Amino acid sequence: MRTTPVFVQRFLNNIIGIASDESEEILKRCENIKRDKLEAVKAQLETEYAKTVKSSAHATRSKYRKTVSEKAVEYKRALYSHRVELIDTLLNDTINSVRDYTSTQAYRNRLAALCAEAAKVMDGRSFSIFLRPEDMRFCEELKTAVPGADFAAGDFRLGGIKALSSDGRINIDETFDSAAENLRSGFSGYFSFTPSD
Repeated sequence: MRTTPVFVQRFLNNIIGIASDESEEILKRCENIKRDKLEAVKAQLETEYAKTVKSSAHATRSKYRKTVSEKAVEYKRALYSHRVELIDTLLNDTINSVRDYTSTQAYRNRLAALCAEAAKVMDGRSFSIFLRPEDMRFCEELKTAVPGADFAAGDFRLGGIKALSSDGRINIDETFDSAAENLRSGFSGYFSFTPSD
């Protein structure tokens, strides 16, 4: 068996030591490169994650706002429909009350008072008083309250009077039909709905 001379052994030990030191240095550099690359990838992923979260949050907020807006419009429409139903119910109840009222003596007295007021407004002019067809039966009684007025059937149905001067310059409308329409218009304007509401 041969022995390796001492100087060769020292040379080999030096070479192995140098190689070992260099390999440790290479491993450290590789670890540093690996760590730097991982940190760069991690930073890039965190940036992309933040962008994705921000984008998702924006999309979610937009979707939420759209849903809220749609629901708000839906509820406003439902509220408007309910208001219209309430107006119709109120007006129908009012019209029914007017129909009941028109069968009373108080209504006949009111017709006489309206005719007298119309005569004052006409101030001596000749004029016609229009009644609903059902009220034409009161003409004789009303003629005594307003002598000289011509009576004719009007085109309204709820009651009251219209008076028109013969020259057409004075037109008085004291009909329940007009009052009901004014009431409906007033309610409709008050309870109107627009998308901007």
